[in-house]
Amino acid sequence: MIQRACGAAGFVPDIRASSSDFSVLTALAAADAGAVLVPRMALPDHTAPLSLHPLVRPVSRTVFTVSRAGTGKHPDLRAVLDLLHETATALDDRTAGRSDRPR
Repeated sequence: MIQRACGAAGFVPDIRASSSDFSVLTALAAADAGAVLVPRMALPDHTAPLSLHPLVRPVSRTVFTVSRAGTGKHPDLRAVLDLLHETATALDDRTAGRSDRPR
């Protein structure tokens, strides 16, 4: 996804470190160790001293859940799937109102 976002912006990133832990990435950015690409859903509630800059050409992804055939209507699994969907929708609604200006 990073390659696509940077390519859409017209450059190839010079990646020196990588992590799949978004808290690590935001801590590195806060320590002035570079720039990071973090999905809205993974942004910490408190972003100081970070400066947020939404992508001019957003990249997106689709997240799927996988379960064993016939278990999709199981009450416990259904509750988890519904909660994931509600959380993603709420975060999307919350971050859609974020200012495009740096903080």
